[in-house]
Amino acid sequence: MRHGLTRWFCVWLCCLAVVHAQAARVFRVHVLMFAEPSLAVEQARGIVGAEGKVTLDEPRNRLLVMATEEQHRQIADLIKQVSVPPKNIQIQVRINDSGAATARGMSVTDARGGIVIGGGIQVQGEVRGFGRDTSVQTSQDSAQIITVSSGRRGSINVTEEVPFVDWFLEYGVRWGYLQAGVVWRQVGSRLLVEPRVVGDGKMIQVKLIPELSYFADNQRCSTIFINAASEVLVANGQEFRVGSTAQNREFMSKFLIGYDRNRQQRAVDIVLKAIILP
Repeated sequence: MRHGLTRWFCVWLCCLAVVHAQAARVFRVHVLMFAEPSLAVEQARGIVGAEGKVTLDEPRNRLLVMATEEQHRQIADLIKQVSVPPKNIQIQVRINDSGAATARGMSVTDARGGIVIGGGIQVQGEVRGFGRDTSVQTSQDSAQIITVSSGRRGSINVTEEVPFVDWFLEYGVRWGYLQAGVVWRQVGSRLLVEPRVVGDGKMIQVKLIPELSYFADNQRCSTIFINAASEVLVANGQEFRVGSTAQNREFMSKFLIGYDRNRQQRAVDIVLKAIILP
């Protein structure tokens, strides 16, 4: 009888240990690969329940999970199922910059002399005239093509030098991007582009983020103005004009102005077309 009770007690302890091992929660890291982060977090939290914990480590594209071993296995299987390589998106860019150029000419009002007579003797006279500057509207077109994976980032060159440096400096200080007293030189601009396929693959969400590059203390630096970003939802293959929305209109009205080689201001018109590649 005593031996039977002892055997039963040992079996009970073993079962209790197994149950405890199954219920114990351990920490694991799950790399998301190509899985959509927001979707993976939502489904992983559904697996672990209220007693587990799921944290998204966005910079490293991974989940930090406290859960049971069985829940970890379920999360690993989930990531494999939803980890689909992202679509590539081609961004076709048309840029037109236009402005006023100055053409300088000479008009002759009175001319006397400069006559060559026999023997090669030249009689010198005088030429009178005046200079005249004429404003001429000029326009230049260029094109760029970039290919970006859905959810990743590419860039578009806008202008080599911007005119409203003081305004951008004040804006950067006001929003906490820069410290007062920073001295910029050779300030250029580019536009960061983050396209993402949404829904059933017929629509593309395009996020546009302004960036300024410059020299400060003899070092090349850059500042990304996240709060001045704008988002556009377009159909696959649809064209749209940068700065055409009401989002951050004042910022973009200055951002899309540049200098040419003659220090003339030129307005930059950018048209984008996003195409999902097969």
